[in-house]
Amino acid sequence: MAAAYDYDPFPDEHLTSNYSLPQFDWASTGSEVVDVFKDRVKNRIVVITGPASGSIGGSTVFSLASAFPSIIVLVSRSLSVGPVIDAIRFRYGENAPIIHFVSCDLSSQPSVREAAANISRLVPRIDILINNAATPPGPYQESGEGIELQFATNHVGHFLLTNLLMPRILNGPRAVDSPKPRIVTVSSSAHNHCFHSPVENYNFSDGIINGALYDPRSAHIQSKAANVLFARGLARKLAHRDVLSFSVHPGSIETGFQDRIHAPITEQAEGARVTEARAMQRAKRKTVDQGCATILVASLDPRIEASTGGYLEDGKVVEDGLAGVMDRDEEAERLWQLSEILVGQSFDWS
Repeated sequence: MAAAYDYDPFPDEHLTSNYSLPQFDWASTGSEVVDVFKDRVKNRIVVITGPASGSIGGSTVFSLASAFPSIIVLVSRSLSVGPVIDAIRFRYGENAPIIHFVSCDLSSQPSVREAAANISRLVPRIDILINNAATPPGPYQESGEGIELQFATNHVGHFLLTNLLMPRILNGPRAVDSPKPRIVTVSSSAHNHCFHSPVENYNFSDGIINGALYDPRSAHIQSKAANVLFARGLARKLAHRDVLSFSVHPGSIETGFQDRIHAPITEQAEGARVTEARAMQRAKRKTVDQGCATILVASLDPRIEASTGGYLEDGKVVEDGLAGVMDRDEEAERLWQLSEILVGQSFDWS
């Protein structure tokens, strides 16, 4: 687990005089977080990618719905969000928030551009953007733009979507006393294993012929490091615009996604050691409601505003795993410049 910052990320001046806010931890649930901050959810507009049923994205949406945001936009490339929509409407009836589904394949830049245009037509502003969707490790593939698929989906697609939606985040009509807009990018603890710049060989082009030397886990690690750097770089770009940006490790979650992440490793191992190791991993896993808790802390908790650009685990701001490995601000800027090249468009929000 990453070490905590040596300053208090929850300074006393952010607490109200009427009550003391709880400290969140590994066991906290998304439902608990939203219950504490329900006044910061009501009547707000939320956009989230990857909110499939049974996932942390779906659980994030269901938790938020309990506090009655005005609009939730679900961004997904499939109709797997249907059960999430049905469950919310069944639970809350006529009090349910307005829910829109927008189709988007994050690995396809034309699809991302179309989705951003559709979202911008649907909502007057965006209060919370949660970049949650990801594709797990698998055989070597490239996007239509020739970018390694995990990097294209997990980072480049969210980079493009976020920037195309920025006018709605920055300029949408909102009350003067409204909470600052937030952008939350879901990374993972896998980024701790990134010991090189994710910019240098993002496409695994060194010595690769049709993916012959491709390591899917390395690609996953690289894309998750890019998530951390993107959130950090975005905070710097928006430093004077009153928009907050965070990256998050939700934890090891009881979903099929985790098994797909570990599959490339365990396929090469054998025997009882693997079975035992996998059983231990599962024993430490969170439920999806626990898994979405840190995402919601990053989206709602007023005590972490001063830590914009930071990384959260188990409900707290902690030092990310790239510290000491690279100059994170320099790498974040290099990643931004590479991303602009890959999408063929520059973005300046200063």
